[in-house]
Amino acid sequence: MIHTKRRKKLRNPLLIKRYEEGFKDGIEHAANVIAKNFEGIENIKGIGPKTAEKIREHVFKKTKERSR
Repeated sequence: MIHTKRRKKLRNPLLIKRYEEGFKDGIEHAANVIAKNFEGIENIKGIGPKTAEKIREHVFKKTKERSR
């Protein structure tokens, strides 16, 4: 039988606020890194501006869903 340790819940409101701010900043930074990787996607043969935009929307939608 494997025992897992439970994490203590943060009870200090300031710590909770800072944790949430840091998490949001991390997600925002990750989204910016991903966006940079997609800058030249429409230069790939067979991918035009519309398809590139659909790909970007899909990736960012999934990123937002996972961050919740």
